[in-house]
Amino acid sequence: MRSSNDFYDIEIESVNVPTREVDIRVTVMDEQVGAVPLDDTFAMLLLLEVTEFFGEDPQVVGSPMHRAPELFERVIDDAAGLIEEVRYVREENHPPPKGEAWFDAPRACATLRVRTSHEGWLAHVRAGMAWSTSTLTEGPAEPWSGPPLVPGEPAPSTLSADTTRGIAPVTVNARTTGMFRDAEVAIENAAVPNEPHHRYALGDDALQGDAITPEALQALLGVPVLMRVQGGARVGCIIRIWPGLVRLYHENDGAFGFEGVPLHTIEAVGRARYVARAD
Repeated sequence: MRSSNDFYDIEIESVNVPTREVDIRVTVMDEQVGAVPLDDTFAMLLLLEVTEFFGEDPQVVGSPMHRAPELFERVIDDAAGLIEEVRYVREENHPPPKGEAWFDAPRACATLRVRTSHEGWLAHVRAGMAWSTSTLTEGPAEPWSGPPLVPGEPAPSTLSADTTRGIAPVTVNARTTGMFRDAEVAIENAAVPNEPHHRYALGDDALQGDAITPEALQALLGVPVLMRVQGGARVGCIIRIWPGLVRLYHENDGAFGFEGVPLHTIEAVGRARYVARAD
């Protein structure tokens, strides 16, 4: 299902296990994102997203990437050890035009050929899988000095001891002030994670299952949160709570927005804790 917040449409075109390569067709659906990213973090996030969008698929269940959800929280650190190469093999109307030309031109798309460090990282992927995503990249991963990552050997990581790392006050301008007009928290008292959701994890005090109630969520109003929902994850801050719904405000690279999240879709939620590689 497509959301108004999605930036790309994704389709797995082909998988070649012996060469450890997968061709991923990426169609640009939002003018602001520009060209399809050609870097290892974006490629790794797309492979990880298969485990979110097809989590009940028998091919996905039990696969190496499905068994390593912690990789979501170490993309910047580990992508260069898991993704060996990313290159364009086909482009159409790419990069996308800007301005008025965007509205009249065919959608820009590019097919990425991604080579992984081990064939096991493709065990969950097959041609024909398709979904829409709001994933954005932070650029190439940190340099990798160790051996290639293979299934069962993820690098260690830890929650940052600095609870303010990766957190920023909500931007105050005419647009965001309007979004907070009927909020239950003052905009000046709210903060949000300022990096993508895969850079954060939940602490031991996170709410899960039946503990996620409107009363319990009151303690998280205006707090930078990581919210694990059916089919994915979100970061932002809760600004209003109803009996069966919360409004989640979020920011990303100068873009501001909010969405309603039904309580029954939330699997876990709590203060967003920045994840860093262990020393």
